[in-house]
Amino acid sequence: MVRLSLSAFADASSQLYRNDGIQRTRLTVKLRPRSGTVVLRATDDHTTLTTEAHYQGELKLVEKIVAQYMMECTTHAAAAAAPVEVDAGKKGKGKGKKK
Repeated sequence: MVRLSLSAFADASSQLYRNDGIQRTRLTVKLRPRSGTVVLRATDDHTTLTTEAHYQGELKLVEKIVAQYMMECTTHAAAAAAPVEVDAGKKGKGKGKKK
């Protein structure tokens, strides 16, 4: 496990899921209310990166990291999904009103 500063974690975690693929990488966000910290952990089961945000000003960077990860997930999922073709000329034999 590698503990990094928040800005170094942002760069290293994005590099991690770009190299190993978004399907093999996980990002975990934990809130520790007693200590008032947010813990971020990124792993691909071989490398684990972790960091903590202690101050309110660091939350913007945490939001940016999570948003960037979610954008990569949804972009990858949209690219992996095959387009579905619908043939509008065929009429189905469904239960509808007869004319």
